[in-house]
Amino acid sequence: MDVAEDYEIAQAEDAGIGQLTFALRFTDGSTLHVDVTADCSDDSRGPLWKLYSFHYQDADHNVRFRYDNAPHHPELANFPHHLHIAGIRGVELSEEGPPSVREVARRVRQYFEPEETG
Repeated sequence: MDVAEDYEIAQAEDAGIGQLTFALRFTDGSTLHVDVTADCSDDSRGPLWKLYSFHYQDADHNVRFRYDNAPHHPELANFPHHLHIAGIRGVELSEEGPPSVREVARRVRQYFEPEETG
C-alpha cells in the first residue's frame, strides 16, 4: 500500500468522553476521514464507540465506502450501524458495522492491491 502523505489530528476530552478526528491522504490522492467519539470512562471494557464515521473517497471526492452509525437508515436490521459502498449502481447500503480498525484498513488496502487479470 502507498503510504499516507499527510494527516491532521484533533482531540478533545471531557469526563471520559473523547473525540478523535483525522484525515489520511494517500499518494494516489484518495483520503480516509476518521471521526470517532468514544466513551473511555470504563477501563474494564475499553472504549465504547458512541459515534463513528470512517469515510474513504477517491481523489475526485467520490465515495468508495463509509462506515457510520448516523441514525438515518432505521429500516436496516443492524440500525444504526451500516456501510455505504460504491457499486455499479452508485452508493449502496449494507448492514455492517461497527467495524474494527483492522476491517477499515483491509477495505482501504483492497484499492491498492493489483487487480488479477484472467
